[in-house]
Amino acid sequence: MDGEVVGAIWPFTVIFTGGVNPLLWRPITAIGSFDLPSYDIEITPFLGTILDGKTHEFGFTVTNALNVWYIDANLHLWLDNESQKTTGKLLTHNALPPLISLESDFKGFNGHFW
Repeated sequence: MDGEVVGAIWPFTVIFTGGVNPLLWRPITAIGSFDLPSYDIEITPFLGTILDGKTHEFGFTVTNALNVWYIDANLHLWLDNESQKTTGKLLTHNALPPLISLESDFKGFNGHFW
């Protein structure tokens, strides 16, 4: 939010046996591939910042992934019709930059994986 990390998700990989077309999945599809999970990022602690009357930006990024990674997002709001104004204040927020480590031992496209 506004260039700061307010949440992180480490999703479980779903492997599609035939690509994005379910008709190509032979003989069967992978476990969980018809029921992809949703992940929640709780931003309630940041309401004091969000409700300051200024414009804010929410963004999602993927690190250390191949060139195809689709991200969809839904913003769920609960409104209180009894309240005139919601206020709040974030007392402290400490988030270290993410540390990404990758070790690969891939030998190449020679047709052998051993």
